[in-house]
Parts: sequence; structure tokens; C-alpha cells
Amino acid sequence: KAGQIKESYTDRDNTNRRLNVLMDRHECFLDLIDHPMVMEIAPWFLGESYLNESFLLHGLSANVTYPGCKDMGVHGDTDNLLPHINVPVHLRVIWCIDDFDEEVGATRVVPKSHLLGKYPEKDGSVKYETLAAVAPAGSALIYDGRLYHGTGANNSKDRQRAAIISGYIQPWMRPLACYPMILNPEAIAGASERCREILGYGTVHLGFDQP
Repeated sequence: KAGQIKESYTDRDNTNRRLNVLMDRHECFLDLIDHPMVMEIAPWFLGESYLNESFLLHGLSANVTYPGCKDMGVHGDTDNLLPHINVPVHLRVIWCIDDFDEEVGATRVVPKSHLLGKYPEKDGSVKYETLAAVAPAGSALIYDGRLYHGTGANNSKDRQRAAIISGYIQPWMRPLACYPMILNPEAIAGASERCREILGYGTVHLGFDQP
């Protein structure tokens, strides 16, 4: 079932719907985890890891906004890291299931905010100028997790806006869940070896193979 959101800074009403751990729901989502485009970009973006350990999946979820859904508070996806880390450590990908445009609540971004060297203010003291990331269905929006952003308000009368969101992190960072502990083995039976590594099933740690 889709999660109903309690009102918070990031989700200002309960109209949004979120689905988490998509790879446990259908095998088709495994193909997004090690999608060739992402596999080409992620190593370049995240840079080298210690002794070439695999980067990890931070999360794979869906976000669906419905007509009347309010906008999301401006935030970054690395805001939980303290102190602030001013290097790219979290690659984010938004797969557009529906068209992203102003009316339907396209993700809004603060251009170049990932270079500011600090986290966004969340107490209402700063009003950020944002731009809508407009994209047709089938597109992928790729950004640095430090970028200030948020879901736009869905001001349409009868259109939903669905997206699948994935994140990739350095191996020393903590994913949203310990996937080897929670995933149904049957759900990932068809996963490639690369996909399993990204999910945390790899046996190499600090250069030692510890099966």
C-alpha cells in the first residue's frame, strides 16, 4: 500500500503518496537500480571509493502527487549529514513517469545551490527562488543530493504526477535500510551481480573478501 504522509516540513499535507523499497514489490524495478545510464554516471559523480568498493543504493521509491497537493519545503537530500559535507556524495535520479510541468507540480530546484556550502534554512526565514524542472514522461532528472529542491504544488484539476526516485551513495554512508536484511530473496532472485552489489550483498569490505 502507498504510505499516507503526515504533515511535515517536506510534505505539507497528506495528499502525497509514497511507495518505498520498490525492488521488493516487483522485479521490474531491479532494472532501474543498475540502469546502464546510471552505471556510467555514478562512478564519475561519486568518485573513487576505498579499495574500489561498490557504491550503494540509498533508496528506491515512488512519489505521486495528486490535484491539490501542496508544495514541498525546500530541502537537500544530504541535510542529515552532520557536519556539512561539501563534496558530491549522493547522486539522485528522478525517473519521470508522467510529464513534469509547472501545473502538475514538477520538482522545483534552486540553481547552483549545491555549491553554497551550507544546508537550506527550514524555519521560514529565507524565501528561495526556485525553477521548475520541466521534463516529458520517460525522462530522467539527475542531480547532486546537496541541491536545494522540493516537489511543486499540483495545481491541476485532474492530473497526477508520478515519479520514481533513486539515490546512490559512497559505501561508507548508510542507506535508508539494510536491504539484505529486509528484501524478500524471491524478489531479487533475478538481480544481476552488479545490482546485488549495489544493494549491499557484496562481500568485499576494506579490501578483504569476507563471504
